[in-house]
Amino acid sequence: MAQGDTRTYRLANVLISIDGLPLSGFGESDAITFTPRSDLFESVTGADGEVTRSASNDLSQDIALVLMQTSPALALLEARLALIRVGAPGDIFTIYVNDIEGRETVLAQQTWIQRAPDLAFGKAAAEREWALMSPNVIQSRY
Repeated sequence: MAQGDTRTYRLANVLISIDGLPLSGFGESDAITFTPRSDLFESVTGADGEVTRSASNDLSQDIALVLMQTSPALALLEARLALIRVGAPGDIFTIYVNDIEGRETVLAQQTWIQRAPDLAFGKAAAEREWALMSPNVIQSRY
């Protein structure tokens, strides 16, 4: 890559899906955010000052999914929420993100709704931020 090359990012070239169903109608800023729940390493310092680190095997991440209140994807999440509320199976799902231009993928297996969004109604359409959690998130660049 030559110095000064310009790159362009488009959310339209990022596929975000739940169980293979593509999502649309994202909020104004970040559509989806993945936040690791643990550091990669924990360290302990011995009495003599020697440090030992232990690698974490924790692949879990908190996920924030932001949709507009007009998003057709809300029906999919609200159906999962209804399953949770009645104690029925089927509330666990997979999220897949593929940034075609950025050459990055994220696979969040066994994802569930941690918290439903706050509801606001006003002069303009509002965002709905879903708090999700997955114990097994795998990120890769290709």
